[in-house]
Amino acid sequence: MQLTMNAERDIKKFLAVGAVATALMIGSMGTAHAATVDSDHDGLTNGQEKNITHTNPYKADSNGNGIKDGQENPDHDGLKNVVEVKLGYNPLDADSNNNGVKDGNEDKDHDGLTNVQDLKLHDNPADADTDNDGIVDGNEDEDGDGLNDEGEFQDGDDPTDADSDNDGVDDGDEDEDGDGVDDGLEDGDADGDGDGDGIDDVNEQGEDEQ
Repeated sequence: MQLTMNAERDIKKFLAVGAVATALMIGSMGTAHAATVDSDHDGLTNGQEKNITHTNPYKADSNGNGIKDGQENPDHDGLKNVVEVKLGYNPLDADSNNNGVKDGNEDKDHDGLTNVQDLKLHDNPADADTDNDGIVDGNEDEDGDGLNDEGEFQDGDDPTDADSDNDGVDDGDEDEDGDGVDDGLEDGDADGDGDGDGIDDVNEQGEDEQ
């Protein structure tokens, strides 16, 4: 009789331990599932919505304003939630690292362009050379006007429009500072000699012809 009772006790204990193990396994699987699944197809995984943006993982537009949660920009830093999460920023804090610079104005990949500028040009803010052509994104000439993208942003020009002011003259052929030298010849100074890269190219060409 005692043997039977001990056996029953051992069986119950075994089943209890098994139930706990099963529950832990299911919980672990659920956590992994939440980390990769986007139930409401808003661009954020269930886990990201629960733990980072604090939005409803089962409702694509949690606040009902017509914008999907992944496309919201609650901290007004110029970056959408889905981008901030990918870049490792806090979507609810405009200055995630508290350095006085909004996340959108940071240069995550050190390519000479801010995160917002990279996105405007459809570049990857986390990859300095998005197209892997050996030229960092800031030194690309998106619109082929003779000015690199970083320089155009600094001048207030549109790197995607060769003639930003629609005056019939390409931005690179403008002379915004009135010094008699086209902007395209002043843009950039790779060797730090005080002359723009375009001027250096002209000088080198002249030396070769001598």
